[in-house]
Amino acid sequence: MKTYYPCYYYKFKCIADKCPDSCCKAWEIVIDDETYDRYLDVKAVIGDRIRKNIITDEDGDRCFKLSDGRCPFLNEKGLCDIHIELGEELTSKICRDHPRFIEEYDGFTEISLSLSCPEAARIILSENPSDKLYPVPEYSGDDDVLELLIDSRKKLLSLEKDFFGCVAELFEKAANDEEEINQCFFDRGYMPSADSIRSYIKILRDKCEILAPRWKKTLNKALDSAESTDGLYSYIRNNDDIMKNILNYYIYRYYLKAVNDLDVYPRALFIAFSAFSFALISLSSDYPLEEAARLYSKEIEHSTDNADIILESLNEIPEV
Repeated sequence: MKTYYPCYYYKFKCIADKCPDSCCKAWEIVIDDETYDRYLDVKAVIGDRIRKNIITDEDGDRCFKLSDGRCPFLNEKGLCDIHIELGEELTSKICRDHPRFIEEYDGFTEISLSLSCPEAARIILSENPSDKLYPVPEYSGDDDVLELLIDSRKKLLSLEKDFFGCVAELFEKAANDEEEINQCFFDRGYMPSADSIRSYIKILRDKCEILAPRWKKTLNKALDSAESTDGLYSYIRNNDDIMKNILNYYIYRYYLKAVNDLDVYPRALFIAFSAFSFALISLSSDYPLEEAARLYSKEIEHSTDNADIILESLNEIPEV
């Protein structure tokens, strides 16, 4: 099985204690079975400390008991005590993999980086969007839907248009694919307004699980803003390169996922509304676009429950 990586993938290296945030905060650190079995055999003093801090959550997963929202092994220097004392191979798989996303499809695998990581976000969003950052997988299987989606994604990621032109093409392509797969028709001329973006942000605030208190405050600021559609669009145009990088990141990550549920157009809405919401959040707060995108990714992209809630709630947005 062949594995594909974005061109920027190899530029990434964890900056550890120099990171302005930490993947060891807010999130539940799930322990995979293989690592758990190895923890049972650790004889050093840290072995007892590890075993004392393992709990089982409501989903039946083993994880570390957070202390003030932090992994108990995240020390005052921002480093992992397990990594220091036992080596990277004795950290849990989720820790070794982050900030990588691994997606397996019929005959190939894609591994990319997550915007939730400050260093990964810096790399991704500083790239030249006109460069060919994303590979096109070679597919020789018999899944017609996957083949269609691969071709559509390839065309979307190769567009030489501004952000709005790319969004228009995204909706057009997704509507065509949806019609071919599900015989459903969607409006090909749609473009989100500031009010529809606020409706989307309301879903994020009221229906999704919120990890960090500052995220809820950020969403409230966006909902209380009186920013017009013209003002929002002007801000996006002034930040076209970053917005295109954000859009392409989400197209690459999520367009092919429609092969699992055949909901192509809803995924296109999720992709576009994600990007638009960053602009409104940035405009209504003190966060630059890069930070708005990173906070969103940390809250939404690593939670399948939140992603499912959003996809199921898109019909509540006016005009959609």
